[in-house]
Amino acid sequence: MGDERTSRSAAGDSLQCRSLNLCVASLVEGRRFVRKEDAGRAGVKYVFQGRGKEVAAYSGLAADEVRALAETTRLTDLYGNPVTAETLLPGTLVYAEALLPEAVR
Repeated sequence: MGDERTSRSAAGDSLQCRSLNLCVASLVEGRRFVRKEDAGRAGVKYVFQGRGKEVAAYSGLAADEVRALAETTRLTDLYGNPVTAETLLPGTLVYAEALLPEAVR
């Protein structure tokens, strides 16, 4: 049996790709895209809302910007693992979730 990089489903899809698609879907499924904002020196923040939460996906942040953001915000990677100064992989997307005000009531 091959590793994830070479494993294929019956439909010919990469199994790793399928699991990534499921991870992305769990973050944004049932939420609508509401805005895109500049973030950091050259990054972008994509914001989705719904199901009582707001999810922000940060792309293009420099490592020092992610470290600074992680000091005040709980960041995760695509799989839900915490992103900290020690676990940061430069060049990857990071995600933040927050309860929407109406969900707190």
